[in-house]
Amino acid sequence: MMVDHGYCYSCYTEDPNGMIVEISTIVPNGIPILETAEKTAAVDLARWLDGVREPNNRWRGTTKT
Repeated sequence: MMVDHGYCYSCYTEDPNGMIVEISTIVPNGIPILETAEKTAAVDLARWLDGVREPNNRWRGTTKT
């Protein structure tokens, strides 16, 4: 399965033992995305711990594979 996380692409597969394996690579503009996300990481985590489960990855699905 391929997933566009916005800041990276991930490929998920299963190994012979049934374990899920992820291989990922950063997208061309991934570094600026991560630098931007870093600025709100503490607030985002606090909101998640408070029970807010709204998606906060505005980059997800915006890159082309």
